[in-house]
Amino acid sequence: SGPYSGLTLFQDRTSNLTVTLSPGKSSKANCAVGFMTAGVPPSIAPVPAACGAIGGLQGTVYAANSSALVLITASGMANLQVIAGEIEIDSGANARFGYDASVFANGSIHLVE
Repeated sequence: SGPYSGLTLFQDRTSNLTVTLSPGKSSKANCAVGFMTAGVPPSIAPVPAACGAIGGLQGTVYAANSSALVLITASGMANLQVIAGEIEIDSGANARFGYDASVFANGSIHLVE
């Protein structure tokens, strides 16, 4: 809660440490069949709501060093924006990111250079 409630992680730009997103469980429902492509043009289906193991994560992951890796090892749909040098989704996971402005600190936090 509070003014930084939508900011999930901010890593110093000089750090190239790996950030691993691997939640074990989520309070979100299991993802429906086809969630990876629902709402992706030319599909006219709505974009699915957050779901699956990563569905409870929301906000920003900022690991901007060109060799900083964000490793995702769980499946689902999350309202995350990931700013990273490298993003890797484990071969056993299906991960998708959505955008709901209300979860990004209500639009009041902006990262600037």
